[in-house]
Amino acid sequence: MSPFRICLFTLLAVLPSFATPLPPNGFVESEQPFLRSALVVSEKPLNRVRRGVLLPLGNDLWTCFDPDLLRYAAIWKAPAGQAPLTMDSMAGISYPSGTAKADTPPKLMGRLIASSPELPGVGIRSLPDGDVRKADLLGGGGKVGPMPPGAGRYLGLALSGDRAALNYRIGGRLVREGNRSLGPDLIERMIVLFPGADPVAIGIDAGKGKAVMDGKKASLMVTSGDMPHLEIEGTSGYLLREDGKRGVTLLVPGGTKECVIRILRSSKPIASPPPMGKAAEFLPAAEPFQGEIKVAGEATPETGKQIAVRTLPLPEENPWKRRIRPTDIAFTQGGDALITTLDGDVWRVKNIGGKTSAWSRAASGIFEAMSIAVNAKGEVFVLGRDQITRLDDTDDDGFFDVHACASDAFNQTLHTRDYATSLELDADGSFIIARAGLIDSGKSKYGEMAEDRGSVLRISPNGLLVTKLADGLRVPYIGMAPGGVIFASDQQGNFIPSTPIHRIGKDVPYLGYEPSNFRKKRHPVPPLLWFPYQINRSGSSFATLSEEAFPSLGETFAHLSWSGRIFPIVTPGRGLPFAWKLPADFDFPILGAATNPRNGRLYAVGLGISGYKPETPRTAGLAEIRERAAIAAPVTLEISETSVIVGFRTPLPASFSLISPRPELDLWNIRRTEKYGSGHYRWNGEPGEHSVKTGKLTISNDRTKIAIEVPPIFRSDIMRLRLHLHDTATGDLPYTIEIYARPTHLPAAEKADLVAVGNREKSTAVAMVPGSAKTGETLFRNYGCTGCHALDGTKLTGPPLNGIASRHKGDIDAFLKTSIIDPAAVIAEGYEPSMPSFAGVIPEQDILHIVAYLKSLK
Repeated sequence: MSPFRICLFTLLAVLPSFATPLPPNGFVESEQPFLRSALVVSEKPLNRVRRGVLLPLGNDLWTCFDPDLLRYAAIWKAPAGQAPLTMDSMAGISYPSGTAKADTPPKLMGRLIASSPELPGVGIRSLPDGDVRKADLLGGGGKVGPMPPGAGRYLGLALSGDRAALNYRIGGRLVREGNRSLGPDLIERMIVLFPGADPVAIGIDAGKGKAVMDGKKASLMVTSGDMPHLEIEGTSGYLLREDGKRGVTLLVPGGTKECVIRILRSSKPIASPPPMGKAAEFLPAAEPFQGEIKVAGEATPETGKQIAVRTLPLPEENPWKRRIRPTDIAFTQGGDALITTLDGDVWRVKNIGGKTSAWSRAASGIFEAMSIAVNAKGEVFVLGRDQITRLDDTDDDGFFDVHACASDAFNQTLHTRDYATSLELDADGSFIIARAGLIDSGKSKYGEMAEDRGSVLRISPNGLLVTKLADGLRVPYIGMAPGGVIFASDQQGNFIPSTPIHRIGKDVPYLGYEPSNFRKKRHPVPPLLWFPYQINRSGSSFATLSEEAFPSLGETFAHLSWSGRIFPIVTPGRGLPFAWKLPADFDFPILGAATNPRNGRLYAVGLGISGYKPETPRTAGLAEIRERAAIAAPVTLEISETSVIVGFRTPLPASFSLISPRPELDLWNIRRTEKYGSGHYRWNGEPGEHSVKTGKLTISNDRTKIAIEVPPIFRSDIMRLRLHLHDTATGDLPYTIEIYARPTHLPAAEKADLVAVGNREKSTAVAMVPGSAKTGETLFRNYGCTGCHALDGTKLTGPPLNGIASRHKGDIDAFLKTSIIDPAAVIAEGYEPSMPSFAGVIPEQDILHIVAYLKSLK
């Protein structure tokens, strides 16, 4: 029998919890049967849980199970009507719509009743004296990750009635546990041990104490904690052992029968323990958030000429007053959408995009759910900060009542930026995940590092074996293209000069983020291409567009941007790999997207939190996307010193023309340094870009290629080509195809070349004019400055800029200009050095306009 289906005794009865209700609209909800989270139990002695399962017992009592060490790390009483932990997780501190960043992990809130040390809570025959885990934190700090599978493994939890029961193995023996409060001063722990040959040891209490045995019952008083009186009863034989190192241990011999142990705990002697009761049938899960929300959607208008974008409403007005902050979306084989949220929920949406859709909460309590995927068998997997969870709906009612641990084999730390971002499922059943590598800013003593950070990992189908596919990443997202090739994006920042796209091959590449260069590689593998900072500030995940909904493109692999854009990624057999911008902009930042099998359309979701305000008008959203009118889809790109040739998937209609302005070609270099981002640099190394005046245009006879003559161009890290297309037959307004590539195959410019380039650009130079505050306001927004700097005094990633001219003493023009082109030189007190240099990015004339605007702010 599956461990998820075995019943406990009295534990599974649906009883009132008598807990003080938590405030509505809070991150932690009264109805939740569990909450997965990191937790600092105490500072002295240091007691940390990197991936915990917090269980409400009733009467404001809580316990935290540590899946890494298979121990109960703490029992405590939370303040009445308050959450049991501080809101210091990324999700908690920003809920429901805050912009704060966490500097420390969540800490226990309330009165600690009992705790156990950071050592394994189970063992075969006896508890280990030391930590048996293999992996170490880098730079000291102890062990990290789960125990070896042979010693013990966390299997997940199942909902039965209104409670969660934990499942794990000790050696080869299955164990299921549950906990509840029987009153304000009485806690019950029920343990079911399946038949098995292994004699097992389970930690009961870290304090000392001698038991008085009476058959299958025992009484003891331990020397620590606020509930030192214990009563133990079993259905078969067991022993209690006490030693000075590990406290009181329960020993259960191997056997062919199931053994049930009950442990009662109280602050005073338990004079008349309640009976254990009889075995009950397995109870169906009591859904904590019942019902569906009907949401009208069909009347929402589409926007866009070539690409139709239809914004769909999120049911913010719901019975639970729960904010919906979506991070990813997937579809079941029947067409139901499953949407994850940062706050640990999974929403099921029936008939998404239809006249009326039905939303229901299918799961909750997941630790910062960032990615969701459904395999060919219909199994649902969610990647959270702590593990990959397989969600099972055992009674087919639409609610996931089993949260199985598909894998927690990667090493999780307490670092507040140690979060997972994306999950892909390989055809062989393997899991491929991406994990952030951001380093500590120096404010927190919990800046732990482990070698799985900043990496792309492959995890075996059984969830046990981890293989590194790439490292040296800052905030990577991954995607699997048709055919199984893995691509990764990253986020511009320190050591990452601009947003890249990487193709992950058979070798294990180091990709440039020095803090996660654990193998000490000397040179990073260059990316497939770089995006200009202005167009893709933060890369996110990937999606495959269907030919059904995008006939001009065919089946197309595309990159998604937090800047609210979609970029098809093209890797032709001949010519340069490149990306191009789909002619559509979204009003929310995109994190994930998936194709609906029922209509082929793409559905995208996204969220912006923390100290970064997205460039988009909204911080969260859901949209349906399809092709509305034919698009000229580029599929090849050939670049030489004197020409650029773009090939298209289908012939350009005779009515299509290239209109004024002529194709715009810009090229520049970037530099990888420890500073945040990079300026733009010309071929001679000076700040700036090369805007190349294009020459003759030729359309091939079959109308599948456009050839553009250019004056000599040279090796560059980034090329941006803008083609302005117009359909003269329909009179539709022109749209622009923007193409991005990395033409490093071109020869480097020699001294004579630089002289010639300087002469030709000098002849087209435009005289400078005084700065205009009105023009500067537009530029300020176009360059994305509002994403980090508020104008109303709000603290974002960067300092607020209202009244900046009156606050600064000295040459304000020079100060503002330096702040733009060399921000590391003028870091505001209390802020991190997280602004990229705009040297060469913003032309001198634009800087004058922006400075004039900043000086005008009151």
